[in-house]
Amino acid sequence: EPPPPSSGAPSEPVSYFAPNDHWRRPSDYVAHLAARFEAGPLDQETGQREPRRLKRDQVLFVAQFAYACNCVWDDEQNDVPMRRRQRFNILLLGQGGSGKTAVIQEIVLPAMDFLFPPDPTDGGNPVLIVCAKWSQAENISTDTHKAVSCHRAAYMGIGTQRNSAMLPQDHKGALERTWSHSRLLVIEEVSMVSPNLYNMLLYRSFHGRRDRWEVAEHEYDKLTGAFGRMPLVIHLLQSLSLIHI
Repeated sequence: EPPPPSSGAPSEPVSYFAPNDHWRRPSDYVAHLAARFEAGPLDQETGQREPRRLKRDQVLFVAQFAYACNCVWDDEQNDVPMRRRQRFNILLLGQGGSGKTAVIQEIVLPAMDFLFPPDPTDGGNPVLIVCAKWSQAENISTDTHKAVSCHRAAYMGIGTQRNSAMLPQDHKGALERTWSHSRLLVIEEVSMVSPNLYNMLLYRSFHGRRDRWEVAEHEYDKLTGAFGRMPLVIHLLQSLSLIHI
């Protein structure tokens, strides 16, 4: 367990992960974010917090995410060959208002920013959030992470979506800047993403990551190479409650 704070409330970590004695594993920091989530937001008028407990399914998701962060972190620190690096595809399912977005915004995104900070040389973002329509972007976007449409992430207009028509051409540099540094892809409301759009994301992300992540074209739609060998992929899906008549 991390050592207790010397005095007062625990302060926010301000350094990178490796030299920080308080957070020895990525999962330790995810646990810290989960505890802060459950402490609840601060009421500016009363100065008190309103606790909110994570539901059982949310706890299971956070635990799986923490484990995945450990694996991705270890693979990078140990310089594991790209083809042997672990990948995780997670489905986060819940009814509207069940807290899926809050968990992503307050636990997942801060954890990724801390563990894999942007490259100071080119500002590559560790997270990419995509959605089928612009109207969905506002709900999941934060001040530091703005969701984009599938077409915007793929630098594709509306038209034919055959692979032969989706070669990067003049957009190769833009695709690399958008995709190559990411360790996490979040797909908002995946049920709204058509098979054609999904394949477009797979194929164009492959072109944006093929060099750095050593992906071959024949595996762009396979589990080992999906989304350019993206280490973490979270699919968000709103479930519908059954109505008994």
